[in-house]
Amino acid sequence: MNKVIVNVPNAILFIVDLKNNETVIPVYIPDQVASATDTCVSVATQAPEDGETEVSLVVNFENSLNYHHVFEGSISIYGGKIAVVTAELETLLELDVPNGKAAFSIFVNDVHHPSVVIVSLLNKNTF
Repeated sequence: MNKVIVNVPNAILFIVDLKNNETVIPVYIPDQVASATDTCVSVATQAPEDGETEVSLVVNFENSLNYHHVFEGSISIYGGKIAVVTAELETLLELDVPNGKAAFSIFVNDVHHPSVVIVSLLNKNTF
């Protein structure tokens, strides 16, 4: 499992292709954990002063812990990698994916202030 435990600056993560110069950041929507455009997905986390957040980037996550499924969709990939980054554009995790559309789901342990975020690439992505 591709996983890190970090204090997330500004309590937000982005799932993005950093090589895409035309990335559009989603508009923040209060009371919604995930927001999306066709080039980026944002995910709220707990505030760094409230503790660390466990972030995972995996393939075909099996939700045996009954986490909340807060997003399913895709983003455009041009640079062959999907990344989970902070608001400061620090890359926390990344995986190689084919160019085109990368389909994934996001699961969290809490729908208001998650301390666990799992980004799960769907098996229809060809590696």
